[in-house]
Amino acid sequence: MDFQEISEDNNEEQNQNNPPWLKIIRKDKTFGNPVIILRNISKDYDLGGEGQVHALVDINISSNSEYYPVLEGELLMLRGPSGCGKTTLLNIMGTFDKATSGIVEIMGTRIDTKASDKFLANLRLEKVGFVFQTFNLLATLSAFENVELPMLIQNKLSKKKRRARTKKLLTRVGLGDRMDHLPSELSGGEKQRVAIARALSNKPNLLLLDEVTADLSTKGTIHIMNLLLDLNLKKKVTMVLVTHNPDLEVYADRILYFRDGKIERQVINTQQTALNFKEYMAFLRETENQMVKENDNEKNDKEKINLSQTSDSFNDELSDQESPNEVSFDDDDFSSEHNFPNQKKKKNKIRNRNKNKNNNNNNNNN
Repeated sequence: MDFQEISEDNNEEQNQNNPPWLKIIRKDKTFGNPVIILRNISKDYDLGGEGQVHALVDINISSNSEYYPVLEGELLMLRGPSGCGKTTLLNIMGTFDKATSGIVEIMGTRIDTKASDKFLANLRLEKVGFVFQTFNLLATLSAFENVELPMLIQNKLSKKKRRARTKKLLTRVGLGDRMDHLPSELSGGEKQRVAIARALSNKPNLLLLDEVTADLSTKGTIHIMNLLLDLNLKKKVTMVLVTHNPDLEVYADRILYFRDGKIERQVINTQQTALNFKEYMAFLRETENQMVKENDNEKNDKEKINLSQTSDSFNDELSDQESPNEVSFDDDDFSSEHNFPNQKKKKNKIRNRNKNKNNNNNNNNN
């Protein structure tokens, strides 16, 4: 099976047919060698006397499977409902967790259930960057110090080179003027950009991202995703991203959908695109207005049906001696949202009849 290249032609023509908030930015994309291979990965959690939870069941992402390996330069997205196993799989890919059974290969390094914690920690430090939903920045360190920290731990660069790289990374993510700020002084989007810069500090071959836009505004989400896409395209950083947001699927080369610990299906996206914030917000407002309009129309249709049924029901209960026009109902019998065109007229007619009756009684008494 050839995994080396997925190309896209005639992008200008296709962009003309797309909505303005979507723009195909990839003419062609060449993938490299496999970065992650998973063979028969299962993960069980023991609940004591209550049995086990099967978080992952026999996951295969390899050349012998219909779900091919994660390739160098690929942006793979994992999607599915909460509890389906996607974050568990991401943690196994990043060596934060061990599979109950099966084999993981990361850039040619074979990892089985017997791998030591020290070995896995060194592998993460050398080859894997991880970005979390909750940022996980050290509160007492500045943005600069947070990004510099992994390089200090790795201890391969001189102080001059380390500091130069830190400045370059923060400038690349748009925080050149916020380097000395503490996390508490940064917005959610800025914190996530610091986290991305930190994840890239040791030049990892693989970047794993867990719900990195879940706590961000729409503008912050698009900014972060466009930044990640830029890194993916220009620096060939391989990425695996977990998200609940279906609108972000346009950024991926491939999407794997999970359910109940298994891969349900795979979608190949040959039109990798970026969202335009202004046009996307206009689209969301238009969609929202359309949904409100449709809901109002549906609500009115239901009320008309209910009114017709109510009228028929009351009419069936009337005696032969009563006329429908002589029956009145209190306002409390109906929702204030209902519309009765003849209700006021009927009430006035009955009030007048009652008033005349009272006047006749008074005249008789006199």
